[in-house]
Amino acid sequence: MGPTVAVLMAAAATGGGAILLRLAGVDRALRFGERAAWSFALGIGVLGWLAFFPALLRNADATWLGLTCLVLLPGLLLLGRPETSGANPDRFTTVERLLIALILLVVLLDAIEGWAPPADGDSLAYHFALPKLFLGHGGLYFIPRANDGAVPLLQQMTYMVALGAGGERAMTLWAGISGWAASAVFYVAVRRHVERPWALAATLALLTTPAVIYAAGTGQTEVRNAAFVLVAAAAAAESVRRGDLRFAALAGGAAGFYAASKYPGLLFLLLLGLAVLMQRRWFAAGAVFSLAALAAGGQWYAWNWWNAGDPVFPILYGIVPYPPDFPWNAAQQHFYKTDYPASERLLPQTLGWLFAYPIKATFAPTAALESGRTGFGPLLFVLLPFALHAAWRQRGRLAKSPILVYAAVAFAAYALWFFLGPSQRVRFLLPIYPLALLCFVVAAARSAESNSAARAALTAGFAAVLAFQIAAQGIFGLNYLRYALRGESREAFLKRNVSHYDAVRWVNANLEKNAVVFTTYRHLNYFFEVPYFYAHHEVQAEIEMRSDNADPGLFWRQLAKKKVKYVFGAGPSPAAGGIGGLMRRLVEADCARELAVIPAVALSSRALQSEVRTSVQVYALEPASCRLKP
Repeated sequence: MGPTVAVLMAAAATGGGAILLRLAGVDRALRFGERAAWSFALGIGVLGWLAFFPALLRNADATWLGLTCLVLLPGLLLLGRPETSGANPDRFTTVERLLIALILLVVLLDAIEGWAPPADGDSLAYHFALPKLFLGHGGLYFIPRANDGAVPLLQQMTYMVALGAGGERAMTLWAGISGWAASAVFYVAVRRHVERPWALAATLALLTTPAVIYAAGTGQTEVRNAAFVLVAAAAAAESVRRGDLRFAALAGGAAGFYAASKYPGLLFLLLLGLAVLMQRRWFAAGAVFSLAALAAGGQWYAWNWWNAGDPVFPILYGIVPYPPDFPWNAAQQHFYKTDYPASERLLPQTLGWLFAYPIKATFAPTAALESGRTGFGPLLFVLLPFALHAAWRQRGRLAKSPILVYAAVAFAAYALWFFLGPSQRVRFLLPIYPLALLCFVVAAARSAESNSAARAALTAGFAAVLAFQIAAQGIFGLNYLRYALRGESREAFLKRNVSHYDAVRWVNANLEKNAVVFTTYRHLNYFFEVPYFYAHHEVQAEIEMRSDNADPGLFWRQLAKKKVKYVFGAGPSPAAGGIGGLMRRLVEADCARELAVIPAVALSSRALQSEVRTSVQVYALEPASCRLKP
């Protein structure tokens, strides 16, 4: 059932995207390969957009979610037929066949990853956990938690469709399939400008980029948002080149899908809108772009506004009115705006570091930037001298090139992210990276096209990077090959791939099925089969655990309000405040007792299977003996 649903969703997404291209009136201006790639990428947004409504109306069951897919399938008829190459077919060279074989190998490894149970931390924390919660409630409900609760969730709606209609395997396979969209759009975009071998090599490089290897088969949204970015940028460039309002509308829709998937999409939306204005009918182009973006991406901001009074919760706290009883306050807002950025912005936000950041992230990676395992590799630096040479040679014609639009948008988006973004982790730049890579590849290929020595040097550099990245892909894939080839059970796979998995298994097996468990272990959210409440000291105030909160009475009352009966993984500590200090005060006041200490394993690397023995404590709350005021 799972594979069938995942394939059905891929077909439905492609059909939905083809319908959108026809409605925009641009399908006939694209070649078949472009129509197919753009349709699949845009269709992911269409599928998530449609799924919002049965979830909103509390009709999120298998029937309605399946219908969401079925209504889009007729759109496949709008794709048309591939163009014929006439009497002299364009045959593939030996190099091209090798590159295609390597791409198919990477795709196979991705599919094997999709066959395995979910194990990525962020996916288990909310990308997959929220769709599971929504299905359990029959539809949407508001979660007043910044960063991973009250956020745009368009991509997660597609996971909800997969999980609700086909179960866990449908969801993980869909995550793998949808992760290919950016590479498909990237190939057709690069192929417009360079010979096929360069386009294939660049696509293979993108597929094996460390950040893509890490995220493409998971629920993380960045690589899927990259597909929206590429379509939006290409449509915006066509709108400017042709003066065509239809492409401006399509650019707005694609950028709107990005904004409906992640808050940084708003910055990209702004930048692309400015690019669209660079044409004669600027007012009309800006209007259709804005209306399309609002239609594609506005619903999640309306949902937040309806529930919190803030469309970008909690960014506008103190500026717009919040409901009187809303669980957020000035102390939490101050903590969120100071403590969270302090742990995520590690480099000075200066002009010098704007240009030094890529060098630091690539050649002197740190764990905090996550650029070692989930960075972009050295390919841009290999291509840089060739790209600069091409830019200088073509300087007189740059103003009329769509590559200039791509480059300007990519650099401006990077600069805004660096100066305004809440985090400096490299992987959050992934939506923009393929756009930058496209510019570098096209420029480098043109630089080397008339110089055999330069062509040989560029080929050697490309080959070295590809060899390194394919080796990394192979190492990453061994974990999933082991699961597929050895017939490993789901429980055995999760035990060796998810930190503290034994502890959540104990909870599911030993605690009452209707008892609410309080947890601070976000990476286990998806696996709880009992009601749970996840809290974090920085991003929510329903249960306040900040280091400046040492009031056990408030903590006790908030636990009671959420009907918590057990506390998972949060033991006492000597601290005055925070979760450790608050738990110590509960134990001292006879409000909690240790119920169990569960042996567990913590993993520092799934690919290398590096583990440390640890344990997780479970506490039972004791209202009858508690000496704190209720």
